[in-house]
Amino acid sequence: MPGISVNKIPIPFRKSGINWSSYWATLISATVENAAPTHVVLTFPTAQTSLGATDFTIAGFTISSASWTGAVLTLVLSEAVLVFDGSLTITFITTGQTATVTNNVADDGNTVAWFDSQDLTTITKDESDKVSLWKDKLLQVSDEGADYVLFGDNETQKTTVSVSRCTSAQSDEQAHGGTYSSKVVHNALVGLHYLYINVIASRTYNVSVWVYIPSGQATIDTITLGSGGAGNFASTNTKNTWVQLTAECTPGSASISLSSGSSNSPDEYWYFDDFTIKEVDVAHDLEQATADYQPVWSEEGITFDGTDDRIATRPIKLKQPSTLYAVVKMETVKESAYFFDAIWRTSLNLYPSLVTSKYYLKTPSVGSTTNATYIEGYDYFVIRLQLNAGSSYYRINDYAKQEGAMTANLDGLILGCKYNLGNFGNVSVREIIIRDAADSDEVSDAIYNSLINKNSSSVDLYGAFEKYAGNPILKPTAPSDYAAFASTLKVGDTYYMYYHKKTTVNRATSSDGLTWVDDTVNNPILSPGVNPDWDYAAVGVPMVWYEGTTWYMLYRGQGNTQGNDAVGLATSSDGITWTKSLSNPVIVGVEGEWDEAGAEHWGIIKVGDTYYTYYEAGVGPARQIGVATSTDLVTWTKDAANNPIFTGGRFCPFAFKYGDYYYLLVPHYVFVSNYSEIEIYRDSEPTFYPASREYLGTVKKCSASGWDSADQDTPVILTDTIFRDTFEAAGGKLWLYYSGNAGSDVWSEGLLISDGL
Repeated sequence: MPGISVNKIPIPFRKSGINWSSYWATLISATVENAAPTHVVLTFPTAQTSLGATDFTIAGFTISSASWTGAVLTLVLSEAVLVFDGSLTITFITTGQTATVTNNVADDGNTVAWFDSQDLTTITKDESDKVSLWKDKLLQVSDEGADYVLFGDNETQKTTVSVSRCTSAQSDEQAHGGTYSSKVVHNALVGLHYLYINVIASRTYNVSVWVYIPSGQATIDTITLGSGGAGNFASTNTKNTWVQLTAECTPGSASISLSSGSSNSPDEYWYFDDFTIKEVDVAHDLEQATADYQPVWSEEGITFDGTDDRIATRPIKLKQPSTLYAVVKMETVKESAYFFDAIWRTSLNLYPSLVTSKYYLKTPSVGSTTNATYIEGYDYFVIRLQLNAGSSYYRINDYAKQEGAMTANLDGLILGCKYNLGNFGNVSVREIIIRDAADSDEVSDAIYNSLINKNSSSVDLYGAFEKYAGNPILKPTAPSDYAAFASTLKVGDTYYMYYHKKTTVNRATSSDGLTWVDDTVNNPILSPGVNPDWDYAAVGVPMVWYEGTTWYMLYRGQGNTQGNDAVGLATSSDGITWTKSLSNPVIVGVEGEWDEAGAEHWGIIKVGDTYYTYYEAGVGPARQIGVATSTDLVTWTKDAANNPIFTGGRFCPFAFKYGDYYYLLVPHYVFVSNYSEIEIYRDSEPTFYPASREYLGTVKKCSASGWDSADQDTPVILTDTIFRDTFEAAGGKLWLYYSGNAGSDVWSEGLLISDGL
């Protein structure tokens, strides 16, 4: 760590005479507990009461306040920690040291099913390594036990039943407990008066109901608990008091009923309350006993052959609202090949649909062919499906919600095909979570991030880029500085990195592209202008390349332009001394247009004599990317007919050519979760219009912890030419430099390496 050297012996940085590095090393524990999920509790041997909320950062959270009790420091967060957040990373700002915060927050009780292909420890497999039973992973469908249907006490809901020759309505005239019961009133029709609840015949149920027969009801001598208006499991003829009827029964018909008088007795009435039906010894395992239909199991998931493989639960009731999450992959894409479905009717399905030669994911009534999510490639991705009547939606990864209405309840799950044993899908399923709740955006994103981190080696990663073990390769000299948003290239035998440092552009050099040395002699190599210049406030985010005998830089300037951000041009003969163009700024946002928030440059490529630049405008979730062209780097023509070409929080693109295609690396800011990741697209033309480009996947996702756990930004493929179609400068491999942080605004530079796309 930085310090002062006396007689060449380093002395650790000190504040108020305290060795803070040594003190941090005494940290006993850092935890967040279920009883107080907004509190991070740090336990030390001794108190240091000078430390407070501003001395720490926690990735993904804001610290609101802090207090000491003895040697225990409690940091209060602005929002609660969720069980799905996993472990957190706390940073001690003074020294930059970190520690892991143990997350002891318990599940909120709404997770009713969790299958995980990595945790099938009790699975029974035959010799061909096929699934016999995917047991014990689909748990009870309600926290009330193994409920088939639970009607409750009429206090918060009106009991819904089917009736014959009578009516049933919520009433406050009598109640077994609380304020309300259901009042049953006979009509003038002759025959048995009864109400019934549909169940599945020949299964065993525990039934409980309380009934009340007022005196003066001439034909209501007995209330009978039976099956479909016939059969007798229990009965009572007691009047003017509440009586409980109970039974363990196996109805021969598909209903359980309460019946009363059988004659013409209009306007006679009685009451019931607390009507509960629970299936006995219910098993909701995903099962497939027929060997020919069993999917293949591996550590990567369970794979369905697309011909006849499937596994299913018995019919169960999963009431709305509920939220389903699934980590799935298409092994082969074909029209309407189902991932999963509800058992009895098409209410839970998700399948690909071919539209204009592209595949989109669809569900009934949620997302149309015009706004459903386009997918390409055969990588794992995460489905989020919320069933909540008219407020239902689904999401693929972190793309926008596709909203609509869904049918009432879920009738169990079948994986691998449609409910009618058709539309078989050649798909793999890695994990499924079903939650008995309409998850908020906060909870949904936390679960999504947990699944992404847990499955980071499998979920939607493209290009097989591997992290360099020595990351980060360039770090800021002080926590308040940046060493990021860099442009990296190789000229001759030397690697050059031009990076953003708050308000200036600085330079570092390397002999191998791995170990970097700051150019302390010449830094900063580009500085802000003077007020009222267009770039008087700051310069940064450089894009540098070497063409012919000239070094070129397009850079962001902040000052007095529209939106305050604009793009400037600078040139150099040696890469050290730079001259700003007299025509600056060369790209400016226009009031009333998509880029009115200011123009900020990143990607550029040269095709023939034409330069294509891809520049961003906007803030956070409103970030967008447009394209402009030039032949001289000074006069730029914006593609007004098609801009912006990217929306939804996408920014800082980098363009290169590889083989027959043009590629664009695009960071994507996921604003709800406040992190970013790097996507990759390709096109046969350098325009990257939505109709022609292909989304290939995600190159880099956030790490579960560490220096790049919150954001990835400004990707650059190492080359030595503006054409960016040769990669000999990186030893035949693709070297991707990128910026990252851990949520504390301390940006550093890292490296990913791939053998090719």
